[in-house]
Amino acid sequence: MTEKTELAIREFCQYNDIDSEEVIGLINDGDIDIVAGDYRFIDKNHIDRIMCEEMESDPYILGCYNAWFIAENTDLSIDIIEALQEVDKFEAIGRHIIDNDFVEAMQQSSVSYDGYGNHFAPYDGDTIEDLLNVCGYYVFRVN
Repeated sequence: MTEKTELAIREFCQYNDIDSEEVIGLINDGDIDIVAGDYRFIDKNHIDRIMCEEMESDPYILGCYNAWFIAENTDLSIDIIEALQEVDKFEAIGRHIIDNDFVEAMQQSSVSYDGYGNHFAPYDGDTIEDLLNVCGYYVFRVN
């Protein structure tokens, strides 16, 4: 890690009340998904895979996406999705999305519409890109 990179991380961490030594150590160790303080740091080369894995881990939530969005990214018609959602079959929709390999399409579409913050930053939905060009990590406030 260069001195410039380390300085940028230290400044970001100091400003946001995060233990900079912990973050620098974890980045140097090659960690790709770091939670420190109220923030989550995710390596830009792994963020899409991590997001897909998280989406796949909760079929119920996948089935809760807007019907038009699911229809746009799967083989289900909007009428079928709306009918299933009306009778609370969200998990069945999500299972279909996972079993038929539509998660990646939904993930890519979600990022193109809303960016990564909508998924990773429950606090405010924002993506903090201060460190992206410096060390290759997206940062999200999680609490």
